[in-house]
Amino acid sequence: MKKGLKIASLALALAMALSCGMVASAEETSQEIPTPKNSKTVKANGDGTYDVSLSFEGSVTQETNIKNTTADVVLVADRSPSMNRDGKWDSLKKAVDVLSKKMLPEGTDNRASVVLFETEVIKVDFFDSYWTSSAEHLKFIFDNYAPDIGYTNSPLAIEYAEELLATARDDSKKYVIFLSDGKPNLYGEFGNGVAKRAIAAAEKLRADYPDATVYSVGVPGCDEDFMKKIPASDDNYFYADNADELANVFDGIADVITKAYSNVIISDSLSDYAEYVNYDEDGKPIFDVEVRNANGDLVDGANYDIAYDAETKTVSLDLGTEQIPDRWTYKLSYTVKPNAYADEFFAKNGYDAVGDENTDADGNATSSGKDGFKISNGKIEFTYRDESYSVDFANPVFQVEEKQESSESSEPSEPSESSEESSESSKEESSKTESSKTEPSQVESSKQEGKPANDIPQTGNTQNVVFILMAFAASAAIISVKAFKSKKSK
Repeated sequence: MKKGLKIASLALALAMALSCGMVASAEETSQEIPTPKNSKTVKANGDGTYDVSLSFEGSVTQETNIKNTTADVVLVADRSPSMNRDGKWDSLKKAVDVLSKKMLPEGTDNRASVVLFETEVIKVDFFDSYWTSSAEHLKFIFDNYAPDIGYTNSPLAIEYAEELLATARDDSKKYVIFLSDGKPNLYGEFGNGVAKRAIAAAEKLRADYPDATVYSVGVPGCDEDFMKKIPASDDNYFYADNADELANVFDGIADVITKAYSNVIISDSLSDYAEYVNYDEDGKPIFDVEVRNANGDLVDGANYDIAYDAETKTVSLDLGTEQIPDRWTYKLSYTVKPNAYADEFFAKNGYDAVGDENTDADGNATSSGKDGFKISNGKIEFTYRDESYSVDFANPVFQVEEKQESSESSEPSEPSESSEESSESSKEESSKTESSKTEPSQVESSKQEGKPANDIPQTGNTQNVVFILMAFAASAAIISVKAFKSKKSK
C-alpha cells in the first residue's frame, strides 16, 4: 500500500486537503450513512463453544440510494510541445490509465471530461457529450491526441473546466485535476500576465463551485509557484518527477474520488453472558485475522493493528489511515462459550434476545430469529468522503446447555421385594442400636474408667426407664411405711 513517492504521506495529505480541517460526524450531515459491506456470524461447534466472525469489505461504492456517491471529474492536461520531451506524455498516458481504470470500473456512475490545451484549447466531445463513464474512451483520447505546436494557454483551459462543471450533476462530487509542465505563456503576452489570468480563472472557478475539489499536478519543467496557486491549498498540489511517481499521484487521487472507506476500525466487546475459550501463553484471548484481496487470495503482511482491552473485554482491529483496496476483505474471528452468569440467568429468567437475520455462518442454524443471549456488541468506525461514521454490526446469539432432569427421579417408584427386605433389616438394626444404649456393658465400661454410673448422660428412652423405676421405688417405699404404721397400731 505504500507508494514510492517523494511526496510525503500522499493519502493523508489528500484526505486533509479534502476535509479542509473539518470532519463531520454522521449526525452533522444530511448524507445517508454509506453502510459498508459487512457481516457478523456465529457457528455452534457442538461442544458448547461458538465461533464468531466479523467481516468488512472495502468496495468502491456505487449505491444509487446514497447521496453524493457519484463523481464528476474534469481532467485538464497540458499538451504543449514540451510535454513531448523526456517521455512526459507517455507518463501521463500511464497515469490516466491508472486513474480511469480505478475511477471508471464497469457499471460505474462516475464520469470524466477532458480539456486539452496548448495555444488551442479543446473540450473533448465523447459522442455528443462532454462526459464519459468509459475508461476506454479516456485511453483513446490520450493515445491519439499527442502534444502539438503552440503555447501554454492555461487561463482558457481553466475557464473551459468551469464551463464543464456547469454541466455536472447537482448531486455529484466534483473534482478538477490540472496538469502542466510549464509556465503559462502566449504569443505577444508576458508570461506573468498569462499566469495572473490563469490564477484569477482558478479563483473564480473555486468561488463559483465551492463544493468542487481542485488538484494541480506538476511535472518536470513546471512553475511550482504558479501550480500551487491553482488549488485552494498547497496540500492539493503534487509534483511527480517521473512516470512511476505520476502514476502514483493519479492513483492516490483516484482513491480519494472512488474509495468510500478509510480510517477503518473494527471493534467488538463481549456481553455479560460470554467468555473467551482460547488464550495465549500470556493469558490473552486469541484472535484470528484473515485478509483477502479482490481475487479471494490470502494476503500476507497486510497492514493492520490488533489490540485488546481486558477491562472492557473489547478487541479492536485498526486497518490504518489509508484507503481500503477495492474489494479487499478483512475478517476477525474468535471462539466463545456462555459463562456461569448466562447459566444462572437462564435458569431464572430464560433468554433475553433474538438473533438478527443473516447471523448464521454457513450450515449453522442457531442464531437468525432464534432465542438466545447476545454474544457481543460490534461496530465499524470509518471515514467516507471526508466524513466520519460508526455503523453497528448485526447481533448473533448463542444458547446455554439446557440440563434436563431424569423423569425417573421425579416420580415415586413401587417398592420391590428386595427393598422391603432391606427396610426390615434396617428396622432390626435400628432396634438393636436403641436397645444397646441401655445395655449393662455401657455402665460397666464407665465404672472401669473410674466414673460412677450416674454420671452417664441419660437421654431418650433411657431417661424414661430410669424415671419409671424411681417412681416405682418411691411408691413401694410409701406403701411399706403405711403397712408398718398399720401393723404398729394394731
